[in-house]
Amino acid sequence: MHSRLIAVGLRRLLATGCLGLCSLAAGQANSPAAATIERVEVLSHGNSFEMEIEASRPVTPNTQTVAGPDRLVIDFPNSVPGPRLRAIAVNALHVKGIRMGLFASNPPVARVVVDLTSAQAYQVFPSGRSVIVKITAGGNTPAVLTTVS
Repeated sequence: MHSRLIAVGLRRLLATGCLGLCSLAAGQANSPAAATIERVEVLSHGNSFEMEIEASRPVTPNTQTVAGPDRLVIDFPNSVPGPRLRAIAVNALHVKGIRMGLFASNPPVARVVVDLTSAQAYQVFPSGRSVIVKITAGGNTPAVLTTVS
């Protein structure tokens, strides 16, 4: 009798656990898949520094500047870094280098950091799957986020 109660209890536990896992999987299926940041490329070194960040689907970046050391931080909510991304040494036009990684995992946030020699003005131009970042020498000039249709 005791072993039969244990068996019934185990069946209920397994059924409840399966329902919980099934509903968890269903909830994940309804949420949109995270974008992948596939490529980060330096475009030019003329009088200004430009870089392009490309994702697997349209993304909307959030930017901030941080001091000590100076850097431009670009976050991509609901995105993960691609497996082929590598740090880029620049050492030109007030830019030391570019690094990228996963800032947060739940929800996922991919982060691209531009290490600077000093505070610089910048512009961000999101356009579909690509984001162009332009950094100009100019110190603490306010940043501009421009949406391109």
